[in-house]
Amino acid sequence: MNNSSRIAVAFMCSLMLFVAAERVAFAQAGSTGGTIGKTDKSVSGGDEPPQQRPKAKLRTSTVGNAPAHSISGKWAWTAKCTDGSENWAGAFELTQNTDGAVSGSFTGNGEPGSFSGTVFGNRLIGSNCYTITRHCTQISFTIVGGGSSLTGSESSASHGTCKYQASRS
Repeated sequence: MNNSSRIAVAFMCSLMLFVAAERVAFAQAGSTGGTIGKTDKSVSGGDEPPQQRPKAKLRTSTVGNAPAHSISGKWAWTAKCTDGSENWAGAFELTQNTDGAVSGSFTGNGEPGSFSGTVFGNRLIGSNCYTITRHCTQISFTIVGGGSSLTGSESSASHGTCKYQASRS
């Protein structure tokens, strides 16, 4: 396993641990409070039956649940990088599992590669691994328009930050 692959695996594991910790903290929110001692005493000293408090509705989170949008399919993309290089263009072909895991392939200006990542709500976090140049980069997208387009960025050692726009093709 090369260093780029190890970095990509370490990034994904760290991200999953972060999401798991966030989910535990979210589940405990609002669980403090309460009353100590008797309440609702009458003037005669007798106890009145306790009043029923309405139960709070449980809050739900999209983290860890089935993703809100499916991004499976073919996507056409363009990117512009901060190094002033040419405008880049290509395509993704992605498959998303019900747990949010995404895998697939891409081409960019003639270079093929593979993509892997995870959808969390309206975010797609993953990595592009380029076949010819043998390097991987981290990429992050926001899913917009009900899943009809993606906007995001990739940090490239050779081209700086590249801003992406992608739409279903």
